[in-house]
Amino acid sequence: MPPIDIHKIALPKGKVMTPKPKKKLPRHKDKEHFIKGPIPLDWATIAARLPGKSCQVGNALWYLAGLSKSTPTIKLTQIALNKFGVTRYCKYRALRHLELAGLITLDSAHGKNPMITILTAPKGE
Repeated sequence: MPPIDIHKIALPKGKVMTPKPKKKLPRHKDKEHFIKGPIPLDWATIAARLPGKSCQVGNALWYLAGLSKSTPTIKLTQIALNKFGVTRYCKYRALRHLELAGLITLDSAHGKNPMITILTAPKGE
């Protein structure tokens, strides 16, 4: 076996090997808000197939549920929906789609923020 020439395998002068960073999913930083999971995949895929801003409203509902210690009934405020780019007009259409899909129940009164209960996704979707 011929001797190994160290100069052929050495890095060029001035070059330094840096380790590759570990590939991990991004995480929220301290005091940064996040959507608490797990969110059932069946629920999310049904919401994603609904028209308009239904998926964004669904994400807002799960976000608010996480803030309220995982209780399934929450008050949906426009302030929360603004974070997800949902106007009040889109909100009502999206809530109707989510309700018709069997993902939520809606208890609303004129001039009040609606109370939403997140349901288990229906089977067979």
